[in-house]
Amino acid sequence: MHGGRNRQDNTDIAGTTIEIYNNTFLATQASVMIGGVPQEICEIHHNWFQKHSSSAQAVRASAKTIVKDNAYGSNPKAAK
Repeated sequence: MHGGRNRQDNTDIAGTTIEIYNNTFLATQASVMIGGVPQEICEIHHNWFQKHSSSAQAVRASAKTIVKDNAYGSNPKAAK
């Protein structure tokens, strides 16, 4: 998700509400990158990040982002 810095319009808005869920990510680098700040909230939940062991490795985001109930690694425990 791009923010205003990418558009060079002196804003940092990345949409209003973002929800990313029920995905399988196979990327070795950060799988989710939110380049700005959503006006309301960004929730990233119930995903499987197969090549990462933690949310810090899998997700790059700033304020107003909640990362919860995801599975990590090649043989994870089920997400809540």
